[in-house]
Amino acid sequence: MENRSNKFVFILWVAAAILLIAVAVVLPGLSARAQDKSIDKYTQAIAKNPKDPIAYYERGCAYYEKVTLADNKAMNDWSEAIRLDPKYLAAYIARGDAYAEGVEYEKAIVDFSHAIDLDPQNAALYCKRANAATALERYGKAAKDYNKAIADYSTAIKIDSKNAEYYRLRGIAYEYTKLHQKAIDDFQLAVSLDPRMNEKYKALFAEPYGNRAVEYLVLKQYDRAIENLNKAISLDPGEVDFYYNRGIAYEELGQQQKAKDDFVTAWKNETIQDGDKIEDYTNFRWTLLNDYTRIYNQRQWDFNDYQYRPIADGLQILQGNKQENKPVFSAKVNQNNSYWLVIPFAGVKKIATAGKLAYWDYSQLKPAKTPAIRMDKSLPPMLIIGHHPEGAHPPADYKLFALGNEFKKIAELNSSNNAGSGNYYFVDFYGNGYCAAVGNDNVFAYWHAAYCDSPQATIILRLEKDKFVLAEDLMKSPPPDEQYIASLVKQTKIESLSSEGQINLSPLKSTIWSNMIQLIYSGNGNLAWKYLDKVWPNGKTGSYQDDSNHKLITKAQFVKDFKKQLSTSQYWSDLKHLNGW
Repeated sequence: MENRSNKFVFILWVAAAILLIAVAVVLPGLSARAQDKSIDKYTQAIAKNPKDPIAYYERGCAYYEKVTLADNKAMNDWSEAIRLDPKYLAAYIARGDAYAEGVEYEKAIVDFSHAIDLDPQNAALYCKRANAATALERYGKAAKDYNKAIADYSTAIKIDSKNAEYYRLRGIAYEYTKLHQKAIDDFQLAVSLDPRMNEKYKALFAEPYGNRAVEYLVLKQYDRAIENLNKAISLDPGEVDFYYNRGIAYEELGQQQKAKDDFVTAWKNETIQDGDKIEDYTNFRWTLLNDYTRIYNQRQWDFNDYQYRPIADGLQILQGNKQENKPVFSAKVNQNNSYWLVIPFAGVKKIATAGKLAYWDYSQLKPAKTPAIRMDKSLPPMLIIGHHPEGAHPPADYKLFALGNEFKKIAELNSSNNAGSGNYYFVDFYGNGYCAAVGNDNVFAYWHAAYCDSPQATIILRLEKDKFVLAEDLMKSPPPDEQYIASLVKQTKIESLSSEGQINLSPLKSTIWSNMIQLIYSGNGNLAWKYLDKVWPNGKTGSYQDDSNHKLITKAQFVKDFKKQLSTSQYWSDLKHLNGW
């Protein structure tokens, strides 16, 4: 699963590559000229001949060396040089590099494309454009950008087949498109051309083996998973996930001692512990794993049965932490068992029906083999304690505790900012061992409707450090076609709303904003307004269903009210990013 931390790491690789190539191709000359000639001399040259593109280019290089990029003087001079001479190759390259350094990758791509048109046999230019494409974080276009980047890296390799860096960068792009074998082949070619890369990028080169192993785990091809994990561990022996996943494979093959050894190794690498304490924690975790494996084998779980187990049954297990000599979770358990130990789910599939919004099918979920939940590669395994107060629609809250040197709280997740209940499920969507939280954003609970008529938007959350954010890649759905929108309109079109000044015949139904919410929370927010325009004819007015005075409102007033309510969501900033607003 490509989470946001993985994207950030990859962008760092790309940024480094951009700077290295810039230094190798352009900047040495710029730096030398900036040292030899002053900005004043270039300014004087421009005064004498204001139509000389070279003078603008040279002064831009001098500004680039001596003034912060935010000053924009270098960019203005390079732009003027290009205006005076649209075929000025060096100016396109310099400005493209500056755009890339300033994280304006789309503009950098345009400049590098102009440069390639002028110098189509320059391998470094294709590499620059590919680096900018892979660094783009335009949601929904990532795969397209990676494919374009791979094509450009391939062209660069055709021109300069001995450049190890081009193979390394193409290998990264292959890995992010899940072409693990191609990534491995490119990394091996990079090392054959430059053996120094083997030591420098061992951890990077291990990743495709580890990711391919995860796919074999999902396919239940455990021997192949172990084979790949052995290779990954030989390249990066400090990566916890490799041992953890290999332990799972060994466990599935019935090789319990090897599984335990790998879990112990992962546990040692995961946390900093004194030598005499590690055994206590290992025994604690292993007892927990074995006990819950037994629980799963004894009981058939169903999604409607929730993924929670009353913690009263698990308190004695949780008291196995010998170092603290006290229960690691000591909340009072009342007779209604309102505290639960959360158990993760796996096996979910995304259903993509032609022309309609794609959705995740939660009906086939199965419990994972351990209640130790992983939320992110950078975070330790955790236990999650859910608290469900009594009441008609009480808010639920969850506390996430790290299993490690100390049993400590990492984060909280709750629905207290919204009216109504908010149970969350923790699901391993991609089958790679990392869970996301599935729940509802109840921001429209009781909004001009009874609770039973209030639409609840499904949200999927990732944990980043100690904060939950929308998992955009899991929530995003391709835009539905016109036929789908037409079907929604047919179901909800407001035919009987009055014209201004007449008696209102039909209150606004919550189904209208329910459909709008469905589109917005799938990343298709702009279609929500188009749907509203079709369902609410111009010149019509209506009233909210809960308004006993039947006050008439216009469509514009409804939109204003709707947006105001939507903006109170605790995930409003994420929703804006999801929809490109």
